[in-house]
Amino acid sequence: MKRLFQKLNIDQVYTAYAETYEQNFCFEGEYHAMWELAVIRSGSAGITSGTEIYDCSEGDIVIHPAGIFHNVWEKESKEVRILTVSFTGSGTEHLVPCGKYRLNQNERVIADLLEKEVAHNAPGWQGADTMRLADDGQMLKNLLEVLFLSLNRRRAESSAPSNDHNAALFVETVHYLEEHADEALTVATICTEMAVGRTTLKNLFKTYTGSGVMRYYNTVRIKRAVALIETGLSMAEVAERMHFSSQNYFSTFFKRETGKSPKSYFSKE
Repeated sequence: MKRLFQKLNIDQVYTAYAETYEQNFCFEGEYHAMWELAVIRSGSAGITSGTEIYDCSEGDIVIHPAGIFHNVWEKESKEVRILTVSFTGSGTEHLVPCGKYRLNQNERVIADLLEKEVAHNAPGWQGADTMRLADDGQMLKNLLEVLFLSLNRRRAESSAPSNDHNAALFVETVHYLEEHADEALTVATICTEMAVGRTTLKNLFKTYTGSGVMRYYNTVRIKRAVALIETGLSMAEVAERMHFSSQNYFSTFFKRETGKSPKSYFSKE
């Protein structure tokens, strides 16, 4: 007799939906504390995952780890259907592979069943605070875990990101923003350092993030501020290190970007 252990456990599903999008769609990207998968069911789309840009078509899946910026947009297709699921669980860091994969025949069957299971659950699930799942979500949970374990066995087969000029320029710019998160960069400074014009920079971030370069930079700054506060630095020390004019302005900036004051954001209540 062989004793079995559960090393991967998907214990929370936050959103699950399959949606068909019209031509020229582009969403504003986001960060959140959940993992997320996107399966291209039909058509083609571009997907941003952190600093990687993927060209995706029917049968591709992209998995984003928790806390990473991600976005999706239409790419040379009149209609795109995408299955999206956000989730958390234990064992995800080791057994859920990140990046882009081409689903094999068995995994496509799982994706078909996964979409049917999503449709089987009550409408209005997407974005709901509480969700009622058919059969307590057991089928959805099992399908997700089987899909991830299958992909994990093919971890070495992940697809390379796009290497076109614009994608490469975007990645280079994002690295620059992350490396200078402690500074108070301006659009003019970014353009000068990256040797691009304002229009090029604007179009670049509109394409890959759905918003402007400063909006993206502000999210980078917030992540940096949170990391510094978690090391034990005071608000005043973080404000000074990150070149805010005052602690009050830092608090105002933080609340504007997160919807919470620093004190509320880190409250354990």
